[in-house]
Amino acid sequence: MIFPIGDTQVKGGFRPFISYVLLGLLFLTFIAQNFFRGKLICTGAVIPQHIANHQDLYTLITAQFLHGNLIHLLGNALFIWIFADNIEAGIGHVRFLAFYLLGGIIATFAHIWWGTSFDGTENCCIPCSEGAISCLRTLKACSAYIPTLGASGAISAVIGAYIVMYPKSRIKILVLFLFRNFYVPAWFFLVLWFLIQLVSGLGSYFKMDVSGLEGVAWWAHIGGFVFGVVMGLVFKNVYKFDPHLEE
Repeated sequence: MIFPIGDTQVKGGFRPFISYVLLGLLFLTFIAQNFFRGKLICTGAVIPQHIANHQDLYTLITAQFLHGNLIHLLGNALFIWIFADNIEAGIGHVRFLAFYLLGGIIATFAHIWWGTSFDGTENCCIPCSEGAISCLRTLKACSAYIPTLGASGAISAVIGAYIVMYPKSRIKILVLFLFRNFYVPAWFFLVLWFLIQLVSGLGSYFKMDVSGLEGVAWWAHIGGFVFGVVMGLVFKNVYKFDPHLEE
């Protein structure tokens, strides 16, 4: 297993408090989820069919703070910790918050458009409906009614912007089986990450089991990343910051 654990960018004394607030909200929301069980997910997560019907549009925001399990949360928190503060330092607090939330929304629409099947409910179950537990024992969940949640789409936008705004940065990665850490170019690590998302997304779109993983909104990652790259190009040409500052 390989994990990113840091980067070489420094903020020059800048305090990225929005990034810290987002991290705090993610953990507080996860604690609340454990008290309310599935109720918070069914009311706060995105249900693709509801969005297609212009219902529960508030979930485009609330879903970004919900997570399926602790591993899901910790993985997203790690990426926010490493990458988000740099984007916030480059464009400012308010603009970063708007970019982050909009990235999550764009990512959700990408998932709904390319990663969701609207084939009806005749031979499947609606997870958040009454009697869903017994139904799911014999039938699969309806794609258009599976709750979509997590900060991954917004984080993918952050990653996309990072690779454009800080192209010479290096990522510190931990290789568990070697018990060592290494520095690799940020563009190499993040392009590799995107290619994994793209191959998995295309596999899910064409119904091929290329990843062996289910329940991942690959197209949210792809859509968020592309949005982040586009906005990163805008930020790089509009706002003044030093993309080469390293430790």
